[in-house]
Parts: sequence; structure tokens; C-alpha cells
Amino acid sequence: MEAPCNLDPFVLAAHYDTVEGSPGADDNASAVATLLEIAHCLQPVSLKTPLVFAAFTLEEYGFIGSRHHIVEEKKNNKGFSGMISLEMVGYRDSKPGSQNYPVYVDATRYPDTGDFIAVVGNEPSAKLTHQVTEGMRDSEPALPVEQLIVPGSGIGFTEVRLSDHSPFWE
Repeated sequence: MEAPCNLDPFVLAAHYDTVEGSPGADDNASAVATLLEIAHCLQPVSLKTPLVFAAFTLEEYGFIGSRHHIVEEKKNNKGFSGMISLEMVGYRDSKPGSQNYPVYVDATRYPDTGDFIAVVGNEPSAKLTHQVTEGMRDSEPALPVEQLIVPGSGIGFTEVRLSDHSPFWE
């Protein structure tokens, strides 16, 4: 994965803590396993942009790990070209009515079962959100993929700011 050092890296991340009463596989061991498998699969691939694989801790307590990462990179005058946070990739519930949405989301446009991949972004990251969504749909047409882009930087949309992407949006 050789890339020029002057390019800002892209971050692919997951977190490895959970909350009491939540199965760790749902939140978020499945995403950490996915992160490790992606890193393994991309080993022989030459990338144009440096890629950072990050496993953050303390996401459930105010994104402490991801915030620390951002602060440390800023100390070194480094930024980021983009970020994807893998979140709850092991969750699935195909019972009708199992999927709930925040009040600002038109639930009639989305499945009522929790058995799809959601790609969520804000307006500044809309291009990346579209690219990821289309890439998934093109590479595996049978995979149910839904997309949601929240207005602006996502401020005020608490339900979609509950993972390590939130400090990157800020």
C-alpha cells in the first residue's frame, strides 16, 4: 500500500467497545472483524491514497478514541481525505416492523425490517456516500443497500451521530 506521504489519509474504522445489555457482536465486534478482513484483503492492493485502519475504543462514552486520533493528527498538521465508520454490521432482524427510524426520516422510503446495509452520510460527504452505496450495489446486486444523507453537517440529527464518524463530521 505505497502512496505518496503528502496525501491526507482515508480512515476506515470500527470501535471495539459495547454497552451493557447489547450483544458485543452487534455493537461492534462484527465491524472490527470486518475491518480486519478488509485490511487482509487489501494487503496486495496498491492504493492511490494512504489508508488508515483504525479500531477505536470508548466510542460509547463520547467517541474518546476517535477524538484522540483526530487531535493527534492535527498536532502533526495532518488531515483526512475521508472516513468510513463500520458500525453494527452483524445486526440483522428480518421481522416486519423491526426497523425504526428517527422522526425526520420518511420511513415509507425504507424497509421496515432490519436486514439491509445502511450507508449514512451528511451533505458535505454526499459524494462519498453515493460512491460507497453505488459500489456496493454494483459489486453485489442482491445485497440490500439503503442510503440516507442528512441535511448540513448532521447537527441536530442525534440518531445518526452515534458513532465514530461524528467527530470527523465536526
